Amino acid sequence: MTGVSVIIKALDEEAKIAKAIESALRAISNVGGEVILADALSDDRTVEIARSFPITIVQLVHVADRGCGSGPQLGFQHAQGDFVYLMDGDMELQPGFIEAGLSALESEHDLAGVGGLLEYPPDPAIEYRARQLRRKADEAPGYVNHLSCGGLYRTQTIRRMGYVSNRNLHSFEELELGLRLGAAGWKLKRIDKLSVHHHTHRLGAYTLLAKKLRAGFGLGAGELLRSALGKSYLPYLLKEFSNLFIIGCWMVMLVVVPLASITLPLRLALLIALLAAPVIAVSVRRRSVQIGLYTVASLSLVLVAAVRGALRRQVDPLKPIESQVLQRGEWIYPLPAKAARYQGSKWIRG
Repeated sequence: MTGVSVIIKALDEEAKIAKAIESALRAISNVGGEVILADALSDDRTVEIARSFPITIVQLVHVADRGCGSGPQLGFQHAQGDFVYLMDGDMELQPGFIEAGLSALESEHDLAGVGGLLEYPPDPAIEYRARQLRRKADEAPGYVNHLSCGGLYRTQTIRRMGYVSNRNLHSFEELELGLRLGAAGWKLKRIDKLSVHHHTHRLGAYTLLAKKLRAGFGLGAGELLRSALGKSYLPYLLKEFSNLFIIGCWMVMLVVVPLASITLPLRLALLIALLAAPVIAVSVRRRSVQIGLYTVASLSLVLVAAVRGALRRQVDPLKPIESQVLQRGEWIYPLPAKAARYQGSKWIRG
């Protein structure tokens, strides 16, 4: 059907899901479409809250299928729109972006997807400050190789690619999609228009890191590298994950130096120098000792998880994800400009 299917992936987002859904319903009010909540078997009130809105709610059947890659794909299996917009349950889609994105796709026929500018709360945690520093170029307007934090895509283009996101991935699902599209000759673009406000987790840096690792985030790099074997974009990924290879060599040296046939004082000096070197290097580069310590610690833990991810058995990403439909939503038809607004769980006209 003509219109946009907004897919919201969520796991335990009861505090933020209402605002995410309301923003999505407002966003499609002028273009038509539907909102689909793809729930990864939340243990909180996420689904209960979502039921009060005129949206489709689909849910995983098996906990083992949880992952960042399975969420968008779960929703995509039920999407009816000519375009799909992917977002997380802790985001708010901003007014006017969908219209701007559709206009960009209409004007450039070789564009497969469009993203916008991202807005974060002030003074985010170390994790998000470090992420923003790494992604500064990727989040600026212009052509990019992937759309992090959501994007608007042509549905038929994605269907021809086979799937929107690789169900095996516990992270980097947007990067994998972008690289597949690029390999097929399509372009992606970030336009100069605010797309989402991203609510960040109010947790300590290391508490957040532990939470992400428990959820399997660290597996993603290894899973992605394994899925890219034999693909044209493998060299790009090897470069992209070069920090993991560097930290791997560093960890090997930490084991080798204490075993070296040299004097004890020299071994201790080398070991201290090795321990300090990456922290100093990152701290100088990022102008923050706090970020330096966090980066080295997180890379070390992610590397261990990535090795596990590379060895993990993968399911054919073309295989449909087993799901259950908890609620069928409404197809929202375009409303005349300023004729209505969405408030709470109903349309207010006038």
